[in-house]
Amino acid sequence: MADSADTPTGAARKPQVSERRAWVRYPPRRLEMLWHLFGMKPPEQRQARIQDISTQGIGLIVDRAFAQGSVLVLRLPGTSLDSRPLLVRVKHLQPLPSGEFKAGCTFVVPLSDAQLAQLI
Repeated sequence: MADSADTPTGAARKPQVSERRAWVRYPPRRLEMLWHLFGMKPPEQRQARIQDISTQGIGLIVDRAFAQGSVLVLRLPGTSLDSRPLLVRVKHLQPLPSGEFKAGCTFVVPLSDAQLAQLI
């Protein structure tokens, strides 16, 4: 008779040891940017720090919480991407001990390799 620990439902979970993301994340060259919630009139631009970035998504450190699924408008002043706002959807938001929040976001329109190269 098999022990319940040998079955998939009874097996203890092991910590994840490998990265499961489908896209490689890079540390950014530019660490700060401006953002606001999509649809705000007039937009209240706030600062955020970029934690990491890929063609598909971006990790941000922000100073306030918002709902999962929110759409943010990102602006990168001083780059050629400044003329075109980037839209991202918030996939998860995690509070940090500092009182800030770590937001994992995906781009509504993925970045091109050239756009990513500007940022890394």
